Amino acid sequence: MRQTLFVLGLLSLSCQNGLAPTGDVQGTWVADFNLPGANLVLSLAQLHDSVAGHGTYQIEAGRAGTVRVDGAYDRPNITLAIHYDYGLTENYTGAVVDSQHMSGMLGDSSGHAFALAFTRR
Repeated sequence: MRQTLFVLGLLSLSCQNGLAPTGDVQGTWVADFNLPGANLVLSLAQLHDSVAGHGTYQIEAGRAGTVRVDGAYDRPNITLAIHYDYGLTENYTGAVVDSQHMSGMLGDSSGHAFALAFTRR
């Protein structure tokens, strides 16, 4: 009985110390824009520390289309390159705050950047 409790305790600690199975960012994430009509939805898959996926975007009163995503996740830090179907690439650098939220900065190659959070759908 003592050995069982010890093993369960170690498993519990390993999940809290970053040794949990992969899949922490896997799923659908929606950008928290304050602009009506604007959205960015990412569907991410994770394998170890690599992240890849696809998604859709809508620019306020503008174009809509698809994105391709690649990046890395080193708990809690996440970096994503978001490649838009019209040629723009933006980089997202942030952290996974909890199982439902990411917070960070989205920027492009010309130096434009702004804070952006994502919520898991």
